[in-house]
Amino acid sequence: MCGTAVRPVRVYDVLTEMVFQMGAGGVAWFKKMIKAMQLGDWNAAADEMLDSKWALEDSPSRAAELAALIRALEVVHT
Repeated sequence: MCGTAVRPVRVYDVLTEMVFQMGAGGVAWFKKMIKAMQLGDWNAAADEMLDSKWALEDSPSRAAELAALIRALEVVHT
């Protein structure tokens, strides 16, 4: 199976968890993360997730776990 099929599912799962916790309006503030995801720049997307109040104060463990899932997409071979 090609690694590209994993990407949309994993991104969808991560975004779903973020929306569940913060609501769509909260996730909408992650403009740089969303842009990085659209470009397939998974490291930048993970960095943007971690550069937030959500990651630093609200849910550091969850944010670190979800950012690691996104960052891991960088090593999935297509």
